[in-house]
Amino acid sequence: MSIYSKNAIVVLSVLTLTACGGGTDGNNNETSLLVVPNTGIPNKSTTTDTKTKTEANTNTTTEANTTTDTNTTTDTNTTTDTNTTTEVNTHNGTDYKTVVSPTTKRRWLDRNLGAAQVCESADDVACFGDYYQWGRNYDGHEDSKSTTTDSIAASIAEAGTFFIKTLNSPMNKDWMSTDTDGSTRQANWSKGDGTSICPTGFRVPTIGELQDELPNGTDAFTNFLKLPTANYRGGVRGIQRPQTAGVVTPRGYVYSSTTLENKPWFLEWNSNGTSKSRLSFADAMPIRCINK
Repeated sequence: MSIYSKNAIVVLSVLTLTACGGGTDGNNNETSLLVVPNTGIPNKSTTTDTKTKTEANTNTTTEANTTTDTNTTTDTNTTTDTNTTTEVNTHNGTDYKTVVSPTTKRRWLDRNLGAAQVCESADDVACFGDYYQWGRNYDGHEDSKSTTTDSIAASIAEAGTFFIKTLNSPMNKDWMSTDTDGSTRQANWSKGDGTSICPTGFRVPTIGELQDELPNGTDAFTNFLKLPTANYRGGVRGIQRPQTAGVVTPRGYVYSSTTLENKPWFLEWNSNGTSKSRLSFADAMPIRCINK
């Protein structure tokens, strides 16, 4: 057994001794020890130090991997994706952006024609927009408070600026004395060159295109189009309808460019969902344009 003195004076920084004879396991193996000055306490072997360094390196690598994993937070950028584009299209004094349908991928204006803003609620008056008699141009009649007249127009170009009441017209159904089947006015609203009521690149949708986005039973406001309950303006007397004793029934309407049997199709909705129907050419409703 080798004995080391606590008072040993060591000239070199490390003294290596060789112990001969039996170890604790009874074998005659050589064992290398390091003597620390003035302590005589054996230190761990060089092999142990290497292992410690290896473990430290391993831990460092693990920590680095953890840091790298935090890069996955960049995936949250996908939450910023929306259906609204940044493109601005100005038409007749109103700025519009476009929204993309998640179902059909078609592009639509983000608000009704003439609306000051995108709807914040179904009854948001600022997003109701203008009310167009079917097939008419942007000529002043579309303002919900425009002056009315009983003079029936001979053509689109000669319609004037007033809302045309049809109380005295044949069957109270048309603001125009010609184009009884609506084909001329349908062609007018189907133009996408900016000379009709929609901005350049857009037109009035067909009833089929409206129904593709708003099938029967769909909630129109929670839909990506955010359509409001703007009601409509009756063509016979030019009154905002439906109204009973000053209380407006929460209903919404948008015109299509489609006709059937001399009556235009429109989409209607209330708290029970959506459906299509037809009225006369004289009634006025909001418009939502679609990319041509």
